[in-house]
Amino acid sequence: MGRDKLEYKTISALVKFLKIRGWLVQRMSADAFFKGFPDLYCASKKWGERWIQAKLPESYTLTQPQVRRWSLWEELRIGVWILTAATQEEYDKLVAPPNWRDFCKEKVRVPAQKGIRATLDESRCGSEGPQKAEKEAQGDPWANLMSLDKPESQIQEELIEFLKARQWHVDTISADMFQNGLPDLFCAHEEHGTRWVEVKRRTGYTFTNYQSQRWPVWDEFRIGIWILTAATQEEYDKLFKPANWRDYWKEEFRGTTREELDAMIEKLAREHKQQMEREEEQRRQQQDREDCYGELGGKNRVRSVLGPPEGGVFGARNQERKGAEEPSLPGRRPRSRHSGTCGEGPKLPYQALVVRQSATLLFGFSP
Repeated sequence: MGRDKLEYKTISALVKFLKIRGWLVQRMSADAFFKGFPDLYCASKKWGERWIQAKLPESYTLTQPQVRRWSLWEELRIGVWILTAATQEEYDKLVAPPNWRDFCKEKVRVPAQKGIRATLDESRCGSEGPQKAEKEAQGDPWANLMSLDKPESQIQEELIEFLKARQWHVDTISADMFQNGLPDLFCAHEEHGTRWVEVKRRTGYTFTNYQSQRWPVWDEFRIGIWILTAATQEEYDKLFKPANWRDYWKEEFRGTTREELDAMIEKLAREHKQQMEREEEQRRQQQDREDCYGELGGKNRVRSVLGPPEGGVFGARNQERKGAEEPSLPGRRPRSRHSGTCGEGPKLPYQALVVRQSATLLFGFSP
């Protein structure tokens, strides 16, 4: 089995191991992995937040993005713990200091801590980004009004520059199958700590179903989420107040709970069963009618749909050609074989009438 598959099995085992012990576990995606994020973001009501990386005991490596990011996070007092198995011995490491530097090999170059943040920030936003954000934030009275018509993507870009101008390290979180419902930005400051920030418009905003389900759970684990609507000083000051995502909450944003989903599935199953019973009853009644018509007979009788008639299809046709007597209905005169009508005096067939009239028209005489 390949090394990647073994690490994936280790991650899955760690997720189950931590959830059993009451941890909140959030898996990060491949996109976050390429940026150097650890595999798991975890939180405990007792121990707080932990970033966890799963590695094999021996054949492990640390990528350069991981080393650069974890070194920067170390400056910002964000720890990373490396676990190699879902065991109690490895679990006890979470209450000890971060241990990721114990796994740095000699061949992996650990950059010096000094200047890491400046290098990463310049590579992400350019040299003019902080100055531009600082210039735009000089008490513009129209900033809040103009932000009403801006899309969230533009507000997010301006907010990132605004925060980086104030010495915040900002990472964007992309939504995928693992990270649906996570806030837009993960921000960290050397003095103010970390913040999960969601960007919304002042009006016309909404919560996704994943956000409606995930954020209340995060709130139980004391993980705050701050919603900002513009790159202004007024919005920036909200980061130093309690998490405000509930101020934007509306009852119609409430997602479907597991109990409601189970009840919905049960109702749909019950309705489907009733529909099948109604269709089966309609088929049975139709079958009874067809069988009744088949017993009464007639040239245009409807045969049963359950199978071919006795003697097969061709046998039934041959029997009709021989002029077999058809059963008559009670109180009804028998049909005439020549005229197809009820009565004692047979009439000439329709074909004979046509031939006589045609001859009269063509030759002027009546045969």
